[in-house]
Amino acid sequence: MRSGKTRIFLKTVGAPGPLILVAVHIVVRPPGHVHGPGDNLREFLKRSGVSHVMVYHALHGGHPSRVVECDDQGRESERLLGSSRKWPLPLQILCEGWRTGRVIRSIKRPISVFIGVDPVNAGAGAFWKRFGKIDRLIFYTADFALNRFAHPLLNALYHQADAIAVRSSDEVWNVSSRILNHRLAAGVPAEKLKLVPNSPAMAGIPGVPERLRHRQMLVSMATNADALENRLVIEAMGELLKKYPQARLQILGAEDPQGELLEFAQACGAAAAVEITGLLPQEQVLQRLSRAAVGIALYTDAKPWTRYGDAKKVREYMACGLPVVMTDVPSTADEVSRAGAGEIIPMNKEALCQALDRLLGDENYYRQRRDAALNLARRSDADLILQNLLFRLKIS
Repeated sequence: MRSGKTRIFLKTVGAPGPLILVAVHIVVRPPGHVHGPGDNLREFLKRSGVSHVMVYHALHGGHPSRVVECDDQGRESERLLGSSRKWPLPLQILCEGWRTGRVIRSIKRPISVFIGVDPVNAGAGAFWKRFGKIDRLIFYTADFALNRFAHPLLNALYHQADAIAVRSSDEVWNVSSRILNHRLAAGVPAEKLKLVPNSPAMAGIPGVPERLRHRQMLVSMATNADALENRLVIEAMGELLKKYPQARLQILGAEDPQGELLEFAQACGAAAAVEITGLLPQEQVLQRLSRAAVGIALYTDAKPWTRYGDAKKVREYMACGLPVVMTDVPSTADEVSRAGAGEIIPMNKEALCQALDRLLGDENYYRQRRDAALNLARRSDADLILQNLLFRLKIS
């Protein structure tokens, strides 16, 4: 990877055919970043043979932006753009808009579709659409919050940017039904709104034989420590081991695998049955999930956007054949409940232990919930949803 003067260096950008540009923010966790909605888009476009350019901005700043180009044969090139300097939020937004603009200006033909993931990136697309550089603009709302910022002025500016992105876009993709319903209530035309959940593509799920699945393996994620309660999961594990001594728990994606969670597991007498990992490549995450039995997602209300969010972790659990035990905080819980794909519980140890006991101890009950989870995952297949949306735009 190189940084410096921006130019587009793949033949695909000057070649005939559609070109899609995606601008997205990512959570950087060296040596990579947390897998998110932009990665789902990138993987789909690459599998579909659609030329595209990805512009990744670090959500919290302090890192250069990454530009990844891919031609219709799947050949990729990558470079860094900008510096690692951490700016105050207003300057960070301006810098990112400028970097996105440099990439757009370097492309010497109209961009078929610009997908801006969040209001800031969609706003950059709206600016360049006015100059004829972009044919169609899609605002992909990957998260939303009524009170995103504690400071009232910042919160008002956030909602103003969101409203501008909605008005300026040809379509508004919404990651959850709660966001979509909020926009309907605000008067956005229904035909402009599309539901695009944080689902994986079923084609990318490992085909692991059922005999390799550990029937008493539980799994929880820790890539967002503030949003997920894993101490309670470990505490419940200590109780479950009394009835299910073969039960095991994996906590994947912890920022410090040897830190507080491990110490807590030792204090609960469950350390021998608990494995805590750091951030793993997405392929390894899916491999581990495909060998587990139950997915746990105890979301908290610590972050104001969680209630409107779509739980990517839960979507991955279901795609890998795991019934889910989760709290009702994120929007995904509504679908899990309707489909019978798991159990929605309050945030307490007794409820968690009871739900896990039913799933570990009753094979028929477990199979029913597992089948429901797989059916919901198939209906939410990212490839099917994106194929239908982009087919209407004559892209794929």
